[in-house]
Amino acid sequence: MNLEIIKNRILLFSKERNIQLEVDYILANRERLNDLIALLKTELNYPYPEYASWLLCHLVKADIDLVDNYKSELIELLFSSKNNSLLRNVMNVLNVLPFNESENSELLNLCLSFIEDSYCKVALQVYAIYYILNFVKVYPGLKGEVIQLLEMNYANRSSAYKAAVKKIKVKVDKIN
Repeated sequence: MNLEIIKNRILLFSKERNIQLEVDYILANRERLNDLIALLKTELNYPYPEYASWLLCHLVKADIDLVDNYKSELIELLFSSKNNSLLRNVMNVLNVLPFNESENSELLNLCLSFIEDSYCKVALQVYAIYYILNFVKVYPGLKGEVIQLLEMNYANRSSAYKAAVKKIKVKVDKIN
């Protein structure tokens, strides 16, 4: 593992923002995905975690199976990081990956805490709302609790948050 190569790529990416170039690079050099994931786990400052995780959002769309192999590591990042941009991007990636019914209640509670925390950025809260929908599909008994939480946190929120809540409420209502 050589993080210097991926760090240099991310630095260049942060300046040029050529997403397709970097996606193609990782797809052609799949071993670099290990380095990208390792970079996410470091305590490096901006732009590394932000741009590495943003690149991961595009990689999952290009090759979902490639990124799915790192799902447990991504979930661990949700519990260990305080970087809102990294958390937002990881939640975005998890929303694309297949949901596993064995995913535990600790992850559900973490998603709920993102919604309740007014310091979390709206995009992170919205992605957490969408992810919670997976749990409600598996455990319909959570419907009332989730709707109540969303409504409690509805006042004084952005239009993006309110739109996500409305969308989720419609989907939750359809779950038996």
